[in-house]
Amino acid sequence: MKPNKRIILWILSVLFSVAAIAYIILSIDWEMLRTTISQLHWEWLSLALLVYALNYALRTLRFQIVIPPEGISFFQLLAVTSLHGMFNYLLPAKSGEISYVVLLKRRLGVSLVDSSTSLLAARYLDFAAIGIILPFVLIAYLDSLPLWLIYASLVFCGLILVASVGLYWIFKRRRNNSHKVQSDRTNWVSRIRKAWMDFQHGMIIIYQRRQHIRLLFLTAGIWLCTFLTFYLIVLSLDYQLSFFQIVVVSIIMIPMTLLPFQGFANLGTHEIGWVVAFSLFGQPEDVALNIAFSSHIVLLLFVLVLGTGSFLITAYMNRSRIR
Repeated sequence: MKPNKRIILWILSVLFSVAAIAYIILSIDWEMLRTTISQLHWEWLSLALLVYALNYALRTLRFQIVIPPEGISFFQLLAVTSLHGMFNYLLPAKSGEISYVVLLKRRLGVSLVDSSTSLLAARYLDFAAIGIILPFVLIAYLDSLPLWLIYASLVFCGLILVASVGLYWIFKRRRNNSHKVQSDRTNWVSRIRKAWMDFQHGMIIIYQRRQHIRLLFLTAGIWLCTFLTFYLIVLSLDYQLSFFQIVVVSIIMIPMTLLPFQGFANLGTHEIGWVVAFSLFGQPEDVALNIAFSSHIVLLLFVLVLGTGSFLITAYMNRSRIR
């Protein structure tokens, strides 16, 4: 991405965050929010944190499969995965995605191409799972959803379809050619060609490991943990919503991740998505906004706890190794 475009996205993200803050300040019932936070059910909250941590353990196991080099330590990779999750959540305009590539390169010595390949593979698995469920949600709530969300969902499903066709083409075309290519490092065209060929090589390696069933179950487990985390958070806020409703709310949120100008700490995207989704179940706007903002505070706390814990554990492990 060119610097000027990145600057524009950051400016849009800041404006989006400011608009979200203004919307929350003007719309939320602060007394209701204070009551909700003061009456948290800590047993549900603790269980939600445990499930949230399990989510990242499953993501780490999946990354072990989709990173082309083998033999990477689970605990070292868990630290990278958790830190990436924190940066990806906190930083605006999707810039946090870059942290995974940088962390994997600096901490574990994985090349930029291989780390990018594993990130794209993991994202594809996540989005493919949602792409399978999302059409059913659209059919069930087509008359209730706003047009912009329907269009965003259709774009999302279209991108998943294109990605699936592209991956099938790569596997079919290069299934018998899994070696890396050499290139003249002084020629930028050759560098780009080599990076592209190495990316395809990495995808072929992942495919040839024949871990499809395991990846399927890990991805299903990851999303089950995601849905269950939100469900437990809502229970901790003393709201009685069904697990199915939380699944629908979570899935409707996904197309909003297509927005390239997401705000800091997902501010605004979370609230708007949840308010829209909860309106499908007849929740008043003030109640929906209270659930959305309260759950956002809790989720932000989870992100910081897991990310900070991973940072401290990694620092301790590195210091012990030096000694």
